[in-house]
Order: sequence, then C-alpha cells, then structure tokens
Amino acid sequence: LTLQIQTRYPWEGLVAVKVEVPQPTDFTLRLRIPAWSRKHTIAVNGAAVEPSYDKGYASLTREWHPGDVIELQLDMPVERVEAHPNVQQNRARVALQRGPIVYCLEGVDHSVSVRHIALPDDAPLSARLDPSLLGGVVVIEGQGAAADPSSWRNSLYRFVPQALYTPAESPTPPGASAAFQTVPLRAIPYFAWANREPARMVVWVPRR
Repeated sequence: LTLQIQTRYPWEGLVAVKVEVPQPTDFTLRLRIPAWSRKHTIAVNGAAVEPSYDKGYASLTREWHPGDVIELQLDMPVERVEAHPNVQQNRARVALQRGPIVYCLEGVDHSVSVRHIALPDDAPLSARLDPSLLGGVVVIEGQGAAADPSSWRNSLYRFVPQALYTPAESPTPPGASAAFQTVPLRAIPYFAWANREPARMVVWVPRR
C-alpha cells in the first residue's frame, strides 16, 4: 500500500490522499481530525462520504481501488482564543489562531507599540498568503485601536472622555479629544517572530 499526499497545509485546509494498491483491497483508513477543526468535509473520488468517528479519527472502511483519491477539507477561519479567567495575565485579552497556527503581533509591522494595540471584538479580520514575507506565510490583517499619545498633552492622569461611556448616538461634547486612533494590524505566525529586526512582540492582545 502506498499513500501519496498533496497539500499546502497548514496554510490551506485541503489535504488530498491518493491510494495506490496493486489490486482492489478492503481495509480501513483513518484520517486525523485536529481538535481545532470545527467543520470539515471528506470526499472519495469527488463524492461526499460520511465516515465513522472515534477518538479524533475519521474511519473510512471500503474496498479501495488503485488511484482512489480522498479529499479532506478543513475549514480555517481566523479564530479569537481566550484563556481561563484564572489566568490573570491574559484576562480580557485574546490570541489569534488560524488552523493549527497561533499568531502574534510584532513591532516591525506596526507604527505604534504593539503593547498599546487593542483588538475590539467586532473588528473584522482577514487572512492572506504573503509569499514575500518570511519565506511565504499566511498573515492576518485587520484594524486595531491604539491610544492616541497626542491627546494626552504630557499629562499622567485625566478623566475618561465622556464620549467613551455615552450612547453611540450621542454627539461628542465640544472640545472632547479622541482617546483612541485606528491603526492597521498585522499578525504573523508565532513560530516566525524575531527573524527580521529587534522589536517587541505580543501574543495576547487586549479586547478594549
């Protein structure tokens, strides 16, 4: 038995397995379904199949013929991950994950300190392959929020601007300064950080 596997995993979720046997043969082939996968599909020779599952594996029992092709498609949305509330350092923070890859923010990609960037819960995020970055990796991009240093005017403390805790439809009070600015956000795979220039890095990003 020979299995030929073609895939761009972990950047893409499609895994194709070609079965090579000398003659039609009955056996069970098990595919590992990773714990991070919320949704997946499996097809044999283009036809969807419903395997049985046991302990994280999808089992395909059938008569296999030379050249049969199994296609496992794992959905890879960008996910926000939160830690247990008892992990005090990560409280009210999220990490980004896509497929099996955990991401981080690196200072070299941002105009403000990554320790000042927040990622609101409703901020849209998208993933794309950047073939020119770090040998070719999928990056996550979106819009974050960061404190606007120019609004502080060298003050150490100040009252929270009223516009931050009044209903969204309320007009901004005259003279109130914006407390935050929108900043482009780019996350890279955590395994690839510290390969360009010295810079700060964070994995867990404040939600507000």
